Amino acid sequence: MKQTIHFLITKSDHYYVAECREVAILTNGKTWDELVANIREATELHFEVMNEHSVGKSERPLISVNFELPQIA
Repeated sequence: MKQTIHFLITKSDHYYVAECREVAILTNGKTWDELVANIREATELHFEVMNEHSVGKSERPLISVNFELPQIA
């Protein structure tokens, strides 16, 4: 069974910011496409490092993203 990790996406003035809820992954991007690519790359790097320090190989997790909208006035 695959593990799922969740990212909360927020938008600042110039960047989208993605923060993972389960593991220490934080990344950003100027565009949505750049952010998605950065989430994938950061997740791959995180689990690659984790696999180097563990006895067995763990499966790559599924990635779920949630976008937080600004409050409605």
